[in-house]
Amino acid sequence: MDRSDQAIADKAVELLREDIQAGYNHLMLVRAKSQKRAEALFEIYKTHADLNPVLIHSKVPNQARIFEEIVQKKYRIIVCVDMLGEGFDLPELKIAAIHDQHRSPAVTLQFIGRLTRVDNSLGNAKFVANIANQKTDHQMSDLYKESADWGSVIRDVSQEKVSKEIEKESFSGQFSDEKDADTIFGFNPNPKISATAYHLSPKNWMPERANEISGNREKLQYISINDEADTVIVVTKRETLVGWAQTEAIFNTSWLLYLAFYNKPENTLFIHTSGDDMQSNRFLNLVANDPVRINGEPTFRSLHNIKLMKLQNVGLSRARKDLRFTMHVGHDINQVISEIEKGSAKKSNVFATGFEQGDRTTVGCSHKGKIWEMNSSPINYWVEWCKNISKKLNDKTIDPSDLLKNVMRAEKIEQKWPEGLFYSDWPESIAIENEQKRSIIFQGKRFNLLDIILGKPNYDDDQTLSIPVYFADTDGLEHLLTAINIKLLEDGYKTHCPGLKISLSKEVPLDEYLDSEPLVLLSVDGSMLLGNYRYFSPNSVDIKLPISLLEVWDWGTTKIHQESMRAEKRFDSVQGFTYNKIAEDYSIVFNDDGAGEIADLVAIRESKDVIHIDLFHCKYCSLTDGAAIPGARVNDVYEVCGQASRSVRWLYTGEKFFDRLMERYQKSLLTGFDRILKGLPQQLEILRNKCHDHELVFKFAIVQPAISAAKISSGQLAVLGTSYSYIKSISGSDIRVVVSP
Repeated sequence: MDRSDQAIADKAVELLREDIQAGYNHLMLVRAKSQKRAEALFEIYKTHADLNPVLIHSKVPNQARIFEEIVQKKYRIIVCVDMLGEGFDLPELKIAAIHDQHRSPAVTLQFIGRLTRVDNSLGNAKFVANIANQKTDHQMSDLYKESADWGSVIRDVSQEKVSKEIEKESFSGQFSDEKDADTIFGFNPNPKISATAYHLSPKNWMPERANEISGNREKLQYISINDEADTVIVVTKRETLVGWAQTEAIFNTSWLLYLAFYNKPENTLFIHTSGDDMQSNRFLNLVANDPVRINGEPTFRSLHNIKLMKLQNVGLSRARKDLRFTMHVGHDINQVISEIEKGSAKKSNVFATGFEQGDRTTVGCSHKGKIWEMNSSPINYWVEWCKNISKKLNDKTIDPSDLLKNVMRAEKIEQKWPEGLFYSDWPESIAIENEQKRSIIFQGKRFNLLDIILGKPNYDDDQTLSIPVYFADTDGLEHLLTAINIKLLEDGYKTHCPGLKISLSKEVPLDEYLDSEPLVLLSVDGSMLLGNYRYFSPNSVDIKLPISLLEVWDWGTTKIHQESMRAEKRFDSVQGFTYNKIAEDYSIVFNDDGAGEIADLVAIRESKDVIHIDLFHCKYCSLTDGAAIPGARVNDVYEVCGQASRSVRWLYTGEKFFDRLMERYQKSLLTGFDRILKGLPQQLEILRNKCHDHELVFKFAIVQPAISAAKISSGQLAVLGTSYSYIKSISGSDIRVVVSP
């Protein structure tokens, strides 16, 4: 035990005794990062027998009894790993001896927050840490400075996902070799996400042999193996001769990272190195006996379950003497797919983009067995990525040849725009987190991009599309600004929208931007238009909404020709009836109706570590000869399907989602419109903070009483099916479609 631990313990105990002497019923928590550390620290604190120290971690016997006795305040000093578990709350815990500092300011602030419950009868919280031996980044150093401006640090970290930091800290705590583990994780390693995979028997997994990695001109510097012995991290220093001199007097020095993860449930080993194949193989042969590389067609199983998958580049092996290998990118992917299906070429390597379980993702794989993602992330992310890939590689029911059926084909549009376009949205390059920072400038007036609505494409002629551009004012009303015209050329397209600019790093004409980053247009057949190319996959065109997703409501005396509740809360409208139907299932229901809305009704409920957000898109039934009669009219579904498809952009936007609701709530109050139908604004603010370490789960609902379940037409099902397929591909969630009998 070093002197800093003794110094921290002495000071913390001194403060505890002073508080007890002052009449405060305070308890002290001793924070250790691992079970081994906690046991070592307990040896210091148990000398203060009158304060009745106790040790608690996952391997201590009689945990339930000890927890109960902690709550009963039988112990003044509690030595534990982290904070006694999520949700544990004991207000008398007012002193913390932080022997092992968190590396993340976000996690540190969460830890501190649990000891600073406001209660005048308990006095102030106190924290003891060694500030002279920082192994942390600049934000953590700022946090531990005397007279630190914590408010400034909190603002800096508030945008970060606390949950990711917690996961990283929890993962690093699994490595028991503290000295090397501390050093390695202190480097904040973010390796490229890639690996080769091997089938390996448990008896042939020998992680300890990684200690023998030193060789000619390469020396082991740091090594750590976690408690489960399934992950090995190695850092070496390598010296190589320079290429331009014939001497050993000078050399290049490089540092290499080696990772090995053994997925025991599936007997699959993953190897990663920042070096070359020779170094990777040498590391593999140390930690594994008789490994069997997973390569060939099974490697391409890693493409399974990727929705809206676009092939970015494909390498093909060819059985020709004059042509052994070809690389394909861009729009010639169609030819590639055809050749693979016909058997005239074999996949050598593939890189694709798409969506998996609601997240945008990238996947690369090669016939030789390398698998990768276009990303660099912490080691704990790499391990979880390996686990996901392992499931696919070992699933023999996945036929790699079937995966091409999910690939988006690219078809050049010639002579005329295709019919059936009903939805338009901003380019894929503008994610929702950027939309809040972007502005549209029209005739010198600036509008936030989120307040700009693109209408349904109109056909001016065979070669010209016109897309209305609306502005949503503070009253939720839409005002037509202008239109974006897209002209189909013989070999390309041209955008015209004079007077419109977009703010990027600087203001640029919008048509100039859209000529390189095309708008996204959806067709009723399920295809997607980007510029003068139509994208589709055989599995996603002409999909009809499954009838099982229709939900029939009896609307009674509701005025189904009236859509909105408005500020006066008309409960006999479609939106009002929907609110009454769903309200008891949610803690918050927000009326977001109006131009620029996320949805007509945003319904929120909370369960353990999850915030459930359901978006209800409501539409009215138009009058015919003075009567609102549900039927089979295709026009009744275009707009509401477009709204539902557009709202999928709010997935995984975290606090920006709640920022938007709060902004619209505050603006509407100025006009006497209270948007919160159920719940309190304080609850929204609490959820805005909680979303840092809670999962947000979105679901989508279309409410259209103009559709008759008994009369629903093929055309209606096609448009609904397109939105269903689009939303499900991106979010992984089904949609509810509420209709009339």
